[in-house]
Amino acid sequence: MVCWPAIALLGAFAVLIFSLRQGAASGAQAREGAVRARPRDLVGAAKLLLLGVILLGVVLLIPDAGQVEHRSFFSVARDSMWGHLFEWAAAWCSVKIIVLSLSALLILDAMLSLAMDARHQIACVTLLILSVFPLVLGCFGFYQFIKAVF
Repeated sequence: MVCWPAIALLGAFAVLIFSLRQGAASGAQAREGAVRARPRDLVGAAKLLLLGVILLGVVLLIPDAGQVEHRSFFSVARDSMWGHLFEWAAAWCSVKIIVLSLSALLILDAMLSLAMDARHQIACVTLLILSVFPLVLGCFGFYQFIKAVF
């Protein structure tokens, strides 16, 4: 089950490396100003993608409080109540939700940079629409964190 996201992320790295090589090959034919701007954008996208993958690995590989009871960290975060102060298990799972949304935003931003560089307008609009879901997930995680702590 964890294999499919890893394959998708490796595919994104392959597209990024291919785009970097294409940019270097076509850079000799373009103006000198365009040659300097393009690799910088692709290196920035590579850094965002790498940071997003590292954060995604942190979320998936670091144990959470729901592992003992065989529950997901989403259900542990949702089960906290407002009257109970300092439910640290739920707060930790809420932090994992926030980091998951941040990693998804970083990966989407890297792919958006690549799509903008390739001038694919439909891909850019699709990625902008898809970025709404990690934002909602981050708001959900922040709400659950506040609920777990207070």
